[in-house]
Amino acid sequence: MKNAAFKNTLRTIWRTRARYFSILCIVALGVGFFAGIKASKPDMIRSTDIYSDSQNLMHFRLVSTWGFDEKDTEKISAVPGASLKRSYFYDAIISNGSDESEAHFISYDKDSDINQLWLKDGRFPVKSTECLLDSAASAFVNGSRITVLTKDSEGTLSNTDFTVVGHVYSSMYVSDFEHGNTMLGDGDIDVVVFIPKDNFIIDVFTELYVVFDDMKAENVYSDGYIAAETRRKAELEALLKETGAERYARTVAEAENKISEAEAEI
Repeated sequence: MKNAAFKNTLRTIWRTRARYFSILCIVALGVGFFAGIKASKPDMIRSTDIYSDSQNLMHFRLVSTWGFDEKDTEKISAVPGASLKRSYFYDAIISNGSDESEAHFISYDKDSDINQLWLKDGRFPVKSTECLLDSAASAFVNGSRITVLTKDSEGTLSNTDFTVVGHVYSSMYVSDFEHGNTMLGDGDIDVVVFIPKDNFIIDVFTELYVVFDDMKAENVYSDGYIAAETRRKAELEALLKETGAERYARTVAEAENKISEAEAEI
């Protein structure tokens, strides 16, 4: 009976061999795709880990509408295993003489090794009036000039005209098409502009980037990394709540001292 069934199966396959081999190829193709996708995940995770470590990508970005003063940053940088980069950002409408775009300005610090920039073309700025653009900003060629059109920029930036000297890849922006949102224009950031930090004339830092040694030692997305991230996030939240209260007390005390000095002069 087994031989008869086997022979019958072979005859059936032979009579419908075109359909049989079509199904076989479809199954093989599906298995090949599945195996490739399954094998690519560890490679993609490893590539992400290597790239983020080599560029020293931030683990946390701290933002405050009130800003961070020196005492705030000193307290955060004192956390064991933490490396801190003080930074500024500013959103504005810019023009290259013919078109207008929504831009996100970020301070560039040549002495910091956090969120390192990878030069695509051109060079890094050596003057305060020079700038770098993200790699996708092909409409702004090297040597062209951009002008900040937003009216309140004079209270934030010392310069409003910049010369493009290069384009860079930034580990903070994985996509060439998505740069985040803004309250200006159509709500989408078109271009990211990196300008020397000396251009910012505000008294406080608008953002802080933090890197932790224990998180960097783990592979991204691993259980150890997630556990370290959860622990460090809770630590930062508690610390920021404490520094916020201290900052409020300092601000009130400074205001009361000014009032007392003014009353004494009357």
